[in-house]
This record gives sequence, C-alpha cells and structure tokens, in this order.
Amino acid sequence: MAINTKLKRNIGFISDRGAGKTTLIEAVTHPIEMRWKKYEVTTRNPPTPGWVAPPKENKTVVLPNPLYTPDDMPGINKDINLFEFPYRRSFRGEGFSLRVVDGAVLVLDSLTGVCPVLLKCARQLQHAQMPYLAFCNKLDLIGNYQRAATAIKELGRKPLHLQIPIYSGDQFRGVIDLIKRRAYFNGETDEEAHGEEIPREFAEEAEKHRRELMIVLFDSDGALRRTSSEREISEAELKAAVRRACIKLRLTPVLLGSALDKKGLRLLWEAMFDYLPDPTEFSNTAYDQSRAKTALTCDPNKLFVGQVFYWEDGLWGMIAYVRIYQGQLRRGDVIVNCSAGNKELKAKRLVKVLPNEMHDLTEAFAGDIVGILGADECSLGDIFTDGTVHYTMKVT
Repeated sequence: MAINTKLKRNIGFISDRGAGKTTLIEAVTHPIEMRWKKYEVTTRNPPTPGWVAPPKENKTVVLPNPLYTPDDMPGINKDINLFEFPYRRSFRGEGFSLRVVDGAVLVLDSLTGVCPVLLKCARQLQHAQMPYLAFCNKLDLIGNYQRAATAIKELGRKPLHLQIPIYSGDQFRGVIDLIKRRAYFNGETDEEAHGEEIPREFAEEAEKHRRELMIVLFDSDGALRRTSSEREISEAELKAAVRRACIKLRLTPVLLGSALDKKGLRLLWEAMFDYLPDPTEFSNTAYDQSRAKTALTCDPNKLFVGQVFYWEDGLWGMIAYVRIYQGQLRRGDVIVNCSAGNKELKAKRLVKVLPNEMHDLTEAFAGDIVGILGADECSLGDIFTDGTVHYTMKVT
C-alpha cells in the first residue's frame, strides 16, 4: 500500500564520539516496538560474504524500519527511515550518503559540550541546506545543556529551546514541553504519552521560558506575530511556526532527554514528524550532460531518478538499496545506470527488508527507500534513471 509522502521521513542521526547516538536510536525505537536492523556502508564495493570492514572504514549505518501506526491515528501509516552517521571530520567523501536523508538530528553531549569535529560535521549539514533538530543527551549526568545548545549559533542558526529539564544529574526526572505546557517523565507507555501537569515548583520557570520561546518565534515569523495581536495562539499554530522556521533554516529546535534513562524520547519521536521536512519539502540537485542544474522534486509523476547508497549480500542474495528522488519504480522496469556507461538493469524484484523478513513490492514511489535484488553490477553512489534523461549528482 502506498503511503502519503507527507507521512514519510528519512532522517539522519549525527553526533560526536561518545554522545550516546546509538543508544539513543535503540531507545527511541524500543518504546514504540519498532523493529530495526543495522546496515553498514563500507568502502568495499560490493561487499563479499563474511567480509568485515574495520570500524574506521564504516561510512554510515542505515536503519530502515517498518511502518508505524500511532495510537491516536488509527489506520494511517507513517514511514520513517533512520540513518546513523558516525563521527567523522567531513561528510564530503560520502556526499551520496548524506543525500539519502531529508533532515537530521544532531545529538549533543550535555556533559562534554560540542567539539570542533562535530561542528565541522554540522557545517556540512549547513552546506547542504538541511534542516535539523538538536537533542541534548545525558541530562542524567551533571552538565550544561545550554552551553552545548548555544554552540549552534556558531553554525549561523539560532537555537529554539522547546523544553526545560525537571532537575538534572542524579535527580533528573523528565522534561517540560513549553509548547504543550505538560511535564513528561518517562513516556514509554500510552498512559504517559499525554504528559502530566507541570509541577508547582517549575510552573513559574516554565512560563518564563515559554515567553522567551514566543519572542524568538515572533522575531522569525511575522504571520505568527500578527496572529498573536488578535487572539491567543493555539498549540497547532505554534508547532506550525516552529516547523516553518526549522525548514527555512532560521531556527534549530532543541530538545532534552536521556537515552539511557529513556526520558524525553517520545517527544523526540514526535518532533521528527512535527518539525523535520518530508521528502516533498527537501530537494536535491542533479546535473545533466550539458552541466545544467536540475532540481529533483519528490513527484511520482516525473521521470524516475534514484541513487544506490548501500550494498548487502545477505540471506536473499545481493541487494542494492536505492533512494528514489523522483518518479516511481515498478517491478520489471528497465532502468539505466548513468554512472556506468548507461548500462541497463532490469528491476526483476523490488523488496523492503526488515530484520528477519523481506516483503516484495510491486512498485515504489518518490521518497521511498527500496531494495533491488540481483543488481550486482553497480557501485555506491550510482545514479539510475529511466533512460530518457542522464543525470549526475554533485557531492555535497
């Protein structure tokens, strides 16, 4: 069943070494019972059975996951693919991997702050004009999350604090959402998903920070400021304003929590859908044979353009994972590898791979990530089209 593109997300997690990024991804998927599998993109192409690359050769870890239906949206599917990028000095060498995602989550260590390596990685996101959230992790340890979040200013974006902690260090109990005006302590169960009343001792501080949040939003969104002069602004309008500011690269929403204690994770999950762009809101650039620039839009009715970002030689044979930027791909279609002398490839079998099972697909659309079985003569970063156009993509 095709999913509304507005309900799809392709999100990358980026952090410095030791910031708890992998723990965060495992924790954020565990409470909602999502199944996920780890894939490693290496410099070896294609990978041979049983070959294990040294850790320094790993470029990105991809975590495709199944459809998720929230409890409050019965019958409506949301599809999210999470990509874990290890700490590196630069993403320029693997620009094709960075282009797989439409948004990112920058995981900050509130204990040690932000190091120059992470700032350089974040500047690559700025270079790619990619919206991202900041998640200050490890609030269960004594640290200064405000100092870590303030480092975002060095990237030319203003941090927007959406939450404040309920105590910190060993006493860390949860977070207060300034937009919802609710306190969240764990949020792992359905009963805790809606939050609780803000504790009395934090009510005044929460209102103070909420006023500061509103001032920052008013400065970046004139429409919201005009609306506030007429009536009280609703929660949905505030979220829409945060989303506009994030996608337009004006503000970076900052969230708090602890991956180890599983606090603030449900709010992070919601924020990825509320504030980060769907595939239709983030476009990539391709170049034709005359070096003319062309914007790839997430439109299933346009010519097919996709890119290989990972190889796997697993239980079902050689699978090439392709991010579809525009158009659609049907089982049995013949596509052309523009990066390998226009070599033709027949997509005999399209699949979506889960940890212990594989689902056959009859078609895939723009914004999807799909596996092609039997595509053993292509390389990482290769561009596929339907043959009517021949594109290449500049490494970001």
